Amino acid sequence: MGEGADRSSSQREPTAATLIAESLGRNVGRLIEFDPVARAGDDPEGVHQMRVATRRLRAELRLFSPAMKTKAVKRLRTELRWLGQTLGAARDIDVLRTHLVVPGDLAGSPTVAGVVSSHLAAERSMASAAVTSTLDSPRYRTMVRAIVAAVIDPPLRPIAAVPARGVLLPGLRKSSETLLDAVDDLGESATALQLHRVRIFSKRLRYGADAAVAFDGTRARAVAGALADVQDALGEIRDAEAALVVLHGLIDRSPGLRSDEDVADVLHAMDEAKASEVERHAHAFSSAIQQVRTSLSEVGWTAER
Repeated sequence: MGEGADRSSSQREPTAATLIAESLGRNVGRLIEFDPVARAGDDPEGVHQMRVATRRLRAELRLFSPAMKTKAVKRLRTELRWLGQTLGAARDIDVLRTHLVVPGDLAGSPTVAGVVSSHLAAERSMASAAVTSTLDSPRYRTMVRAIVAAVIDPPLRPIAAVPARGVLLPGLRKSSETLLDAVDDLGESATALQLHRVRIFSKRLRYGADAAVAFDGTRARAVAGALADVQDALGEIRDAEAALVVLHGLIDRSPGLRSDEDVADVLHAMDEAKASEVERHAHAFSSAIQQVRTSLSEVGWTAER
């Protein structure tokens, strides 16, 4: 009876072709939907959502590559990476603006806040102009036509006709092991580069887990949720540390501020606040990665460690 139930469940699972069309279509739709918002430049959500769509499309094309023609996939991923670099630069400025908030009750903060505000405004203006230029370019229009065509008529291999589980599972297992290897390499004092690698691997696997919900249901959803927590924690650590680097750099380049004792008080207070923030998110990361290990074991994407 159990064996028959398994066959019935397998027959209800989508084929790789169906999952490819649904997943790519969803994120191409998001890319196009937020294009005008990103162009306008008034709402940071436009750039953010386009960047998310770009990242997801690249990750999905990687995941679905066994069922898609190599040349077409490689070309699309290259163009999406190009778009993502411009969107990423603008998004990084928007995130930095949320982290570089100088407390108003600190002595000297009006001066420091003015320097920070002027710097971020100039950076955001340049990043916004770069986004508009990219979205107005012939290269972008060609890329959009190509990715839409890939949704309407995906460049599939014959294996795409089989259930998605058989096509995607090897890649999901490989991504799971790659992530856990990177985590095991962290040691007591992880470098920024090591943490960045863990975040990238977490993101790739998370997008794969989202697709795997179609055949692994709640177990895949649990993996994706735990990976989202890992991403969030590592992202907050990176952003907090990046904000301090920018702040100290701005002060160092302003001779009048470097020797101001009130400014030194501002820096000290913000350094302490960010250090506390980093520590809190480091604890959250440790907890989340343990949940990832548990969830991956339960869904069967990793070997015993």
